[in-house]
Amino acid sequence: MKFLKNNHRSAVITIAATAIVFRICLSTWYDVDYLPSDGIVYHNLAVNIVSGNGYSKSTEPPFEPYFFREPAYPFFVAGIYGIYAQFGNLTYLQDNREDIKNHPEILWVKIIQSLISSVTCIWFYGTLILILKPRIAFLISMAGALYVPLAIFSTFLLRETFQAFVIVGMNYFFARLLLERNRKWLIAFSVALGISALTLRVTIIMPVLTFIYFWIYFKDLKISLAYTAMVAGIMLVMLSPWLIRTYLFYPDWRILRSVGTSHTFEVRNSYLKLEQDLASGFIDSAKFEQEYIRWKALSEKERFERSFSGYFSETSINGTTSLSIPAVAKTAWQRWRMAWLESLWVVKRDNQRIHLRPHSFYKSQGNTVWLAASFVGLLFGYMALPGIIIFFRRTNVILVAFIYFYALFYLISNDPRRMLPVHLFVFLFSCLGIYYVYCRVRKKDPNEIFNQEPGRFL
Repeated sequence: MKFLKNNHRSAVITIAATAIVFRICLSTWYDVDYLPSDGIVYHNLAVNIVSGNGYSKSTEPPFEPYFFREPAYPFFVAGIYGIYAQFGNLTYLQDNREDIKNHPEILWVKIIQSLISSVTCIWFYGTLILILKPRIAFLISMAGALYVPLAIFSTFLLRETFQAFVIVGMNYFFARLLLERNRKWLIAFSVALGISALTLRVTIIMPVLTFIYFWIYFKDLKISLAYTAMVAGIMLVMLSPWLIRTYLFYPDWRILRSVGTSHTFEVRNSYLKLEQDLASGFIDSAKFEQEYIRWKALSEKERFERSFSGYFSETSINGTTSLSIPAVAKTAWQRWRMAWLESLWVVKRDNQRIHLRPHSFYKSQGNTVWLAASFVGLLFGYMALPGIIIFFRRTNVILVAFIYFYALFYLISNDPRRMLPVHLFVFLFSCLGIYYVYCRVRKKDPNEIFNQEPGRFL
Protein backbone atom coordinates (compact mmCIF):
# COMPACT_ATOMS: atom_id res chain seq x y z
CA MET A 1 0.00 0.00 0.00
CA LYS A 2 2.30 2.68 -1.30
CA PHE A 3 -0.40 5.33 -0.95
CA LEU A 4 0.11 5.25 2.82
CA LYS A 5 3.79 6.18 2.75
CA ASN A 6 3.50 9.93 2.26
CA ASN A 7 0.15 10.91 3.78
CA HIS A 8 -2.93 9.41 5.34
CA ARG A 9 -5.60 11.00 3.17
CA SER A 10 -6.25 7.88 1.10
CA ALA A 11 -6.37 5.71 4.21
CA VAL A 12 -8.85 8.03 5.95
CA ILE A 13 -11.10 8.21 2.88
CA THR A 14 -11.06 4.43 2.46
CA ILE A 15 -11.83 3.74 6.12
CA ALA A 16 -14.58 6.37 6.22
CA ALA A 17 -16.19 5.19 2.98
CA THR A 18 -16.15 1.55 4.13
CA ALA A 19 -17.68 2.44 7.50
CA ILE A 20 -20.38 4.70 6.02
CA VAL A 21 -21.48 2.27 3.31
CA PHE A 22 -21.55 -0.66 5.76
CA ARG A 23 -23.63 1.27 8.30
CA ILE A 24 -26.08 2.78 5.83
CA CYS A 25 -26.65 -0.65 4.30
CA LEU A 26 -27.38 -2.03 7.76
CA SER A 27 -29.78 0.82 8.53
CA THR A 28 -31.86 -0.01 5.44
CA TRP A 29 -32.32 -3.74 6.04
CA TYR A 30 -31.21 -4.89 9.52
CA ASP A 31 -34.12 -4.91 11.97
CA VAL A 32 -35.48 -1.64 10.60
CA ASP A 33 -38.54 -1.80 12.86
CA TYR A 34 -36.58 -2.27 16.11
CA LEU A 35 -37.47 0.47 18.58
CA PRO A 36 -35.82 0.17 22.03
CA SER A 37 -37.76 1.55 24.98
CA ASP A 38 -34.91 3.98 25.71
CA GLY A 39 -35.23 5.19 22.13
CA ILE A 40 -38.83 6.26 22.75
CA VAL A 41 -37.65 8.50 25.59
CA TYR A 42 -34.84 10.00 23.51
CA HIS A 43 -37.22 10.64 20.64
CA ASN A 44 -39.85 12.39 22.76
CA LEU A 45 -37.19 14.45 24.56
CA ALA A 46 -35.83 15.63 21.21
CA VAL A 47 -39.32 16.43 19.87
CA ASN A 48 -40.04 18.55 22.95
CA ILE A 49 -36.72 20.37 22.69
CA VAL A 50 -37.39 21.27 19.05
CA SER A 51 -41.02 22.16 19.79
CA GLY A 52 -40.06 24.54 22.59
CA ASN A 53 -41.51 22.41 25.37
CA GLY A 54 -38.22 22.12 27.23
CA TYR A 55 -36.28 19.06 28.30
CA SER A 56 -39.29 16.83 28.99
CA LYS A 57 -40.33 13.34 27.93
CA SER A 58 -44.03 14.12 28.42
CA THR A 59 -46.25 14.00 25.36
CA GLU A 60 -48.80 16.50 26.66
CA PRO A 61 -48.84 19.62 28.87
CA PRO A 62 -47.66 20.63 31.39
CA PHE A 63 -44.41 18.96 30.17
CA GLU A 64 -42.79 18.11 33.49
CA PRO A 65 -39.01 18.77 33.49
CA TYR A 66 -36.97 15.62 33.06
CA PHE A 67 -33.74 14.74 34.83
CA PHE A 68 -33.42 10.96 34.65
CA ARG A 69 -31.20 10.85 31.54
CA GLU A 70 -28.15 12.95 30.72
CA PRO A 71 -28.85 15.63 28.08
CA ALA A 72 -26.08 15.37 25.46
CA TYR A 73 -27.57 12.62 23.30
CA PRO A 74 -31.15 13.99 23.34
CA PHE A 75 -29.78 17.38 22.27
CA PHE A 76 -27.78 15.66 19.52
CA VAL A 77 -30.99 14.02 18.27
CA ALA A 78 -32.83 17.34 18.66
CA GLY A 79 -30.25 18.99 16.41
CA ILE A 80 -31.09 16.50 13.67
CA TYR A 81 -34.83 16.86 14.28
CA GLY A 82 -34.49 20.63 14.13
CA ILE A 83 -33.22 20.34 10.56
CA TYR A 84 -35.87 17.74 9.68
CA ALA A 85 -38.62 20.01 11.07
CA GLN A 86 -37.91 22.42 8.22
CA PHE A 87 -39.23 19.78 5.80
CA GLY A 88 -41.66 17.63 7.80
CA ASN A 89 -43.69 17.30 10.99
CA LEU A 90 -42.44 15.82 14.26
CA THR A 91 -44.77 13.57 16.25
CA TYR A 92 -44.38 11.72 19.54
CA LEU A 93 -43.83 8.01 19.99
CA GLN A 94 -46.20 6.29 22.41
CA ASP A 95 -44.76 2.76 22.56
CA ASN A 96 -42.43 0.40 20.73
CA ARG A 97 -45.25 -1.12 18.71
CA GLU A 98 -45.47 1.93 16.48
CA ASP A 99 -44.39 1.71 12.87
CA ILE A 100 -41.09 3.58 12.55
CA LYS A 101 -41.87 4.20 8.88
CA ASN A 102 -44.31 6.85 10.09
CA HIS A 103 -41.38 8.70 11.66
CA PRO A 104 -38.88 9.42 8.85
CA GLU A 105 -36.98 11.72 11.21
CA ILE A 106 -35.63 8.56 12.89
CA LEU A 107 -34.09 7.52 9.55
CA TRP A 108 -32.30 10.87 9.51
CA VAL A 109 -30.81 10.03 12.91
CA LYS A 110 -29.64 6.66 11.62
CA ILE A 111 -27.92 8.29 8.63
CA ILE A 112 -26.18 10.93 10.76
CA GLN A 113 -25.15 8.28 13.27
CA SER A 114 -23.66 6.28 10.41
CA LEU A 115 -21.58 9.32 9.54
CA ILE A 116 -20.33 10.00 13.07
CA SER A 117 -19.66 6.29 13.62
CA SER A 118 -17.40 6.43 10.59
CA VAL A 119 -15.62 9.40 12.19
CA THR A 120 -15.14 7.19 15.26
CA CYS A 121 -13.28 4.76 12.99
CA ILE A 122 -11.14 7.64 11.74
CA TRP A 123 -10.38 8.68 15.34
CA PHE A 124 -9.37 5.07 15.93
CA TYR A 125 -7.04 5.09 12.93
CA GLY A 126 -5.56 8.42 14.06
CA THR A 127 -4.94 6.91 17.48
CA LEU A 128 -3.27 3.78 16.11
CA ILE A 129 -1.04 5.79 13.80
CA LEU A 130 0.54 7.36 16.88
CA ILE A 131 2.19 4.06 17.78
CA LEU A 132 1.85 1.69 14.81
CA LYS A 133 3.25 1.77 11.32
CA PRO A 134 0.72 3.15 8.80
CA ARG A 135 0.05 -0.11 6.99
CA ILE A 136 -0.75 -2.00 10.21
CA ALA A 137 -2.87 0.87 11.58
CA PHE A 138 -4.81 0.94 8.31
CA LEU A 139 -5.50 -2.81 8.26
CA ILE A 140 -6.68 -2.90 11.88
CA SER A 141 -8.84 0.20 11.38
CA MET A 142 -10.42 -1.23 8.23
CA ALA A 143 -11.30 -4.38 10.12
CA GLY A 144 -12.61 -2.24 12.99
CA ALA A 145 -14.82 -0.32 10.55
CA LEU A 146 -16.56 -3.64 9.86
CA TYR A 147 -16.91 -4.58 13.54
CA VAL A 148 -20.61 -5.48 13.49
CA PRO A 149 -21.78 -4.51 17.01
CA LEU A 150 -20.46 -0.96 16.70
CA ALA A 151 -21.97 -0.66 13.24
CA ILE A 152 -25.36 -2.10 14.17
CA PHE A 153 -25.80 0.21 17.14
CA SER A 154 -25.53 3.17 14.78
CA THR A 155 -28.90 2.03 13.39
CA PHE A 156 -30.64 2.29 16.78
CA LEU A 157 -32.00 5.33 18.56
CA LEU A 158 -29.56 4.77 21.44
CA ARG A 159 -26.69 6.86 22.77
CA GLU A 160 -23.87 4.33 22.36
CA THR A 161 -22.90 5.51 18.85
CA PHE A 162 -22.66 9.14 19.95
CA GLN A 163 -20.87 8.13 23.15
CA ALA A 164 -18.32 6.02 21.23
CA PHE A 165 -17.66 8.96 18.91
CA VAL A 166 -16.97 11.25 21.88
CA ILE A 167 -14.89 8.77 23.89
CA VAL A 168 -12.66 7.53 21.06
CA GLY A 169 -12.07 11.16 20.03
CA MET A 170 -11.37 12.12 23.63
CA ASN A 171 -8.90 9.24 23.88
CA TYR A 172 -7.11 10.49 20.74
CA PHE A 173 -6.81 14.03 22.14
CA PHE A 174 -5.35 12.69 25.38
CA ALA A 175 -2.74 10.58 23.58
CA ARG A 176 -1.67 13.61 21.55
CA LEU A 177 -1.44 15.61 24.77
CA LEU A 178 0.88 13.05 26.37
CA LEU A 179 3.11 12.90 23.31
CA GLU A 180 3.27 16.62 22.52
CA ARG A 181 2.35 18.48 25.75
CA ASN A 182 0.44 21.03 23.70
CA ARG A 183 -2.37 22.69 25.62
CA LYS A 184 -4.70 22.72 22.64
CA TRP A 185 -4.99 18.96 23.12
CA LEU A 186 -5.63 19.48 26.83
CA ILE A 187 -8.55 21.78 26.00
CA ALA A 188 -9.89 19.41 23.32
CA PHE A 189 -9.66 16.46 25.70
CA SER A 190 -11.36 18.36 28.54
CA VAL A 191 -14.25 19.54 26.36
CA ALA A 192 -14.75 15.99 25.06
CA LEU A 193 -14.66 14.71 28.65
CA GLY A 194 -17.38 17.18 29.60
CA ILE A 195 -19.55 16.06 26.68
CA SER A 196 -18.91 12.44 27.64
CA ALA A 197 -20.07 13.07 31.22
CA LEU A 198 -23.20 14.75 29.82
CA THR A 199 -23.82 11.67 27.66
CA LEU A 200 -23.34 9.05 30.36
CA ARG A 201 -21.92 10.18 33.68
CA VAL A 202 -19.54 7.23 34.09
CA THR A 203 -16.53 9.31 32.99
CA ILE A 204 -17.04 11.97 35.68
CA ILE A 205 -14.08 10.75 37.79
CA MET A 206 -11.68 10.30 34.88
CA PRO A 207 -9.48 13.22 36.10
CA VAL A 208 -8.20 10.81 38.77
CA LEU A 209 -6.76 8.54 36.08
CA THR A 210 -5.49 11.45 34.00
CA PHE A 211 -3.53 12.71 37.01
CA ILE A 212 -1.81 9.31 37.27
CA TYR A 213 -1.02 9.42 33.56
CA PHE A 214 0.38 12.96 33.81
CA TRP A 215 2.58 12.02 36.75
CA ILE A 216 3.95 8.94 34.97
CA TYR A 217 4.62 10.69 31.65
CA PHE A 218 5.61 14.18 32.82
CA LYS A 219 7.36 13.12 36.04
CA ASP A 220 6.48 16.51 37.54
CA LEU A 221 3.96 16.72 40.37
CA LYS A 222 3.27 20.43 39.94
CA ILE A 223 2.55 20.13 36.21
CA SER A 224 0.44 17.03 36.81
CA LEU A 225 -1.69 18.81 39.40
CA ALA A 226 -2.03 21.91 37.20
CA TYR A 227 -3.11 19.89 34.14
CA THR A 228 -5.55 17.83 36.20
CA ALA A 229 -7.05 21.00 37.69
CA MET A 230 -7.51 22.42 34.18
CA VAL A 231 -9.18 19.21 33.01
CA ALA A 232 -11.54 19.18 35.99
CA GLY A 233 -12.24 22.90 35.68
CA ILE A 234 -13.16 22.77 31.98
CA MET A 235 -15.28 19.69 32.56
CA LEU A 236 -17.12 21.47 35.38
CA VAL A 237 -17.79 24.46 33.11
CA MET A 238 -19.27 22.06 30.56
CA LEU A 239 -21.47 20.47 33.23
CA SER A 240 -22.55 23.69 34.97
CA PRO A 241 -25.63 24.60 32.87
CA TRP A 242 -27.12 21.16 33.49
CA LEU A 243 -26.19 21.20 37.19
CA ILE A 244 -27.64 24.68 37.67
CA ARG A 245 -30.88 23.61 35.98
CA THR A 246 -31.17 20.63 38.31
CA TYR A 247 -30.35 22.71 41.39
CA LEU A 248 -33.04 25.25 40.49
CA PHE A 249 -35.52 22.38 40.27
CA TYR A 250 -34.35 20.64 43.44
CA PRO A 251 -32.08 22.93 45.52
CA ASP A 252 -29.89 20.37 47.25
CA TRP A 253 -26.12 20.19 46.70
CA ARG A 254 -26.31 16.41 46.81
CA ILE A 255 -27.47 16.50 43.20
CA LEU A 256 -23.75 16.72 42.37
CA ARG A 257 -23.37 13.07 43.39
CA SER A 258 -25.43 11.94 40.40
CA VAL A 259 -24.23 14.71 38.05
CA GLY A 260 -27.61 16.41 38.24
CA THR A 261 -29.66 13.38 37.22
CA SER A 262 -32.56 11.90 39.17
CA HIS A 263 -31.05 8.50 38.42
CA THR A 264 -29.21 8.66 41.73
CA PHE A 265 -27.21 5.84 43.27
CA GLU A 266 -30.10 5.25 45.68
CA VAL A 267 -32.57 4.95 42.79
CA ARG A 268 -30.22 2.57 41.00
CA ASN A 269 -29.77 0.44 44.13
CA SER A 270 -33.52 0.35 44.65
CA TYR A 271 -34.00 -1.08 41.18
CA LEU A 272 -31.13 -3.55 41.63
CA LYS A 273 -32.70 -4.74 44.89
CA LEU A 274 -35.93 -5.30 43.03
CA GLU A 275 -34.13 -7.39 40.42
CA GLN A 276 -32.27 -9.27 43.16
CA ASP A 277 -35.51 -10.19 44.89
CA LEU A 278 -36.92 -11.52 41.64
CA ALA A 279 -33.78 -13.58 40.95
CA SER A 280 -33.73 -14.89 44.54
CA GLY A 281 -37.38 -15.93 44.44
CA PHE A 282 -38.52 -13.55 47.19
CA ILE A 283 -41.02 -12.06 44.76
CA ASP A 284 -42.60 -13.45 41.60
CA SER A 285 -42.68 -11.83 38.19
CA ALA A 286 -46.16 -10.37 38.79
CA LYS A 287 -45.00 -8.66 41.98
CA PHE A 288 -41.86 -7.46 40.23
CA GLU A 289 -43.88 -5.97 37.38
CA GLN A 290 -46.21 -4.26 39.86
CA GLU A 291 -43.34 -2.75 41.87
CA TYR A 292 -41.42 -1.82 38.72
CA ILE A 293 -44.38 0.08 37.29
CA ARG A 294 -44.79 1.88 40.62
CA TRP A 295 -41.04 2.69 40.66
CA LYS A 296 -41.13 4.00 37.09
CA ALA A 297 -44.19 6.14 37.83
CA LEU A 298 -42.37 8.24 40.46
CA SER A 299 -42.10 11.89 39.56
CA GLU A 300 -38.68 13.48 39.25
CA LYS A 301 -39.16 15.34 42.52
CA GLU A 302 -40.14 12.11 44.30
CA ARG A 303 -36.99 10.41 43.02
CA PHE A 304 -34.81 13.17 44.42
CA GLU A 305 -36.73 13.32 47.72
CA ARG A 306 -36.67 9.58 48.31
CA SER A 307 -32.98 9.41 47.42
CA PHE A 308 -31.87 12.14 49.79
CA SER A 309 -34.32 11.38 52.61
CA GLY A 310 -32.92 7.86 52.95
CA TYR A 311 -36.16 6.23 51.82
CA PHE A 312 -34.49 4.16 49.11
CA SER A 313 -31.60 3.24 51.41
CA GLU A 314 -33.77 2.15 54.32
CA THR A 315 -36.56 0.41 52.48
CA SER A 316 -36.50 -2.40 50.00
CA ILE A 317 -38.74 -5.17 48.84
CA ASN A 318 -39.31 -7.62 51.72
CA GLY A 319 -36.77 -10.40 51.86
CA THR A 320 -33.83 -8.62 50.26
CA THR A 321 -30.53 -9.82 51.72
CA SER A 322 -26.98 -8.64 51.26
CA LEU A 323 -24.87 -10.45 48.70
CA SER A 324 -22.30 -12.98 49.92
CA ILE A 325 -18.68 -12.92 48.76
CA PRO A 326 -19.24 -15.87 46.38
CA ALA A 327 -22.28 -14.08 44.92
CA VAL A 328 -20.26 -10.88 44.43
CA ALA A 329 -17.48 -12.89 42.76
CA LYS A 330 -20.01 -14.58 40.47
CA THR A 331 -21.54 -11.22 39.56
CA ALA A 332 -18.07 -9.77 38.91
CA TRP A 333 -17.22 -12.66 36.58
CA GLN A 334 -20.52 -12.29 34.70
CA ARG A 335 -20.10 -8.55 34.32
CA TRP A 336 -16.50 -8.87 33.17
CA ARG A 337 -17.64 -11.30 30.48
CA MET A 338 -20.39 -8.89 29.45
CA ALA A 339 -17.79 -6.12 29.33
CA TRP A 340 -15.49 -8.03 27.01
CA LEU A 341 -15.55 -8.34 23.24
CA GLU A 342 -17.06 -11.82 23.12
CA SER A 343 -18.37 -11.78 19.58
CA LEU A 344 -18.06 -10.20 16.17
CA TRP A 345 -21.83 -9.88 15.78
CA VAL A 346 -25.01 -9.44 17.82
CA VAL A 347 -28.33 -11.21 18.23
CA LYS A 348 -31.85 -10.17 19.21
CA ARG A 349 -33.08 -12.36 22.01
CA ASP A 350 -36.60 -13.50 22.87
CA ASN A 351 -37.20 -10.39 25.00
CA GLN A 352 -36.57 -8.26 21.87
CA ARG A 353 -33.39 -6.78 23.35
CA ILE A 354 -30.15 -6.60 21.42
CA HIS A 355 -27.27 -8.54 23.02
CA LEU A 356 -23.58 -8.74 22.21
CA ARG A 357 -23.20 -12.37 23.36
CA PRO A 358 -24.91 -14.49 20.69
CA HIS A 359 -23.13 -17.69 21.73
CA SER A 360 -25.09 -17.78 25.00
CA PHE A 361 -28.32 -17.34 23.03
CA TYR A 362 -27.47 -20.08 20.55
CA LYS A 363 -26.55 -22.40 23.41
CA SER A 364 -29.87 -21.82 25.18
CA GLN A 365 -31.71 -22.40 21.88
CA GLY A 366 -29.76 -25.57 21.14
CA ASN A 367 -28.59 -24.17 17.80
CA THR A 368 -25.31 -26.03 17.43
CA VAL A 369 -24.39 -24.71 13.96
CA TRP A 370 -24.61 -21.06 14.93
CA LEU A 371 -23.10 -21.83 18.32
CA ALA A 372 -20.02 -23.26 16.61
CA ALA A 373 -19.84 -20.25 14.28
CA SER A 374 -20.12 -17.85 17.21
CA PHE A 375 -16.99 -19.35 18.75
CA VAL A 376 -14.98 -17.64 16.00
CA GLY A 377 -15.94 -14.29 17.49
CA LEU A 378 -15.48 -15.62 21.01
CA LEU A 379 -11.95 -16.84 20.27
CA PHE A 380 -11.08 -13.58 18.52
CA GLY A 381 -12.25 -11.56 21.54
CA TYR A 382 -10.22 -13.55 24.02
CA MET A 383 -7.08 -13.29 21.90
CA ALA A 384 -6.96 -9.76 23.33
CA LEU A 385 -5.73 -11.15 26.65
CA PRO A 386 -2.30 -12.26 25.36
CA GLY A 387 -2.26 -9.10 23.25
CA ILE A 388 -2.60 -6.95 26.38
CA ILE A 389 -0.02 -8.92 28.33
CA ILE A 390 2.56 -8.74 25.55
CA PHE A 391 1.97 -5.26 24.13
CA PHE A 392 0.58 -3.16 26.99
CA ARG A 393 3.88 -1.43 27.66
CA ARG A 394 4.16 -0.30 24.02
CA THR A 395 0.53 0.81 23.77
CA ASN A 396 -0.45 2.33 27.13
CA VAL A 397 -0.08 5.88 25.82
CA ILE A 398 -3.30 5.38 23.81
CA LEU A 399 -5.26 3.44 26.43
CA VAL A 400 -6.67 5.98 28.89
CA ALA A 401 -10.31 5.27 27.94
CA PHE A 402 -9.75 1.52 27.78
CA ILE A 403 -8.10 1.42 31.22
CA TYR A 404 -10.75 3.65 32.78
CA PHE A 405 -13.74 1.67 31.54
CA TYR A 406 -12.32 -1.72 32.41
CA ALA A 407 -11.21 -0.54 35.84
CA LEU A 408 -14.88 0.25 36.52
CA PHE A 409 -16.38 -2.71 34.68
CA TYR A 410 -18.21 -3.96 37.78
CA LEU A 411 -20.19 -0.71 38.00
CA ILE A 412 -20.61 -0.11 34.27
CA SER A 413 -21.14 -3.43 32.55
CA ASN A 414 -24.46 -4.60 33.97
CA ASP A 415 -25.58 -4.13 30.36
CA PRO A 416 -23.18 -5.35 27.60
CA ARG A 417 -23.64 -2.22 25.46
CA ARG A 418 -22.20 0.02 28.19
CA MET A 419 -18.65 -1.03 27.25
CA LEU A 420 -19.18 -0.75 23.51
CA PRO A 421 -17.40 2.66 23.25
CA VAL A 422 -14.06 1.02 24.11
CA HIS A 423 -14.52 -2.26 22.24
CA LEU A 424 -12.31 -1.02 19.42
CA PHE A 425 -9.36 -1.14 21.81
CA VAL A 426 -10.15 -4.74 22.76
CA PHE A 427 -10.38 -5.33 19.00
CA LEU A 428 -6.90 -3.82 18.65
CA PHE A 429 -5.44 -6.20 21.23
CA SER A 430 -7.17 -9.17 19.61
CA CYS A 431 -5.45 -8.26 16.35
CA LEU A 432 -2.11 -7.85 18.15
CA GLY A 433 -2.57 -11.17 19.94
CA ILE A 434 -3.13 -12.96 16.65
CA TYR A 435 -0.21 -11.12 15.09
CA TYR A 436 2.06 -12.27 17.94
CA VAL A 437 1.14 -15.90 17.28
CA TYR A 438 1.90 -15.34 13.59
CA CYS A 439 5.32 -13.86 14.49
CA ARG A 440 6.14 -16.80 16.74
CA VAL A 441 5.34 -19.25 13.95
CA ARG A 442 7.27 -17.28 11.33
CA LYS A 443 10.10 -16.41 13.75
CA LYS A 444 9.65 -12.68 13.21
CA ASP A 445 10.06 -9.77 15.61
CA PRO A 446 6.54 -8.73 16.76
CA ASN A 447 7.77 -5.24 17.67
CA GLU A 448 8.58 -4.34 14.08
CA ILE A 449 5.03 -3.00 13.61
CA PHE A 450 5.61 -0.15 16.08
CA ASN A 451 6.83 3.32 15.13
CA GLN A 452 10.21 4.42 16.38
CA GLU A 453 8.76 7.91 16.76
CA PRO A 454 5.10 8.87 17.33
CA GLY A 455 3.13 9.34 14.13
CA ARG A 456 0.07 11.51 13.48
CA PHE A 457 -2.39 12.33 10.75
CA LEU A 458 -3.71 15.72 11.95
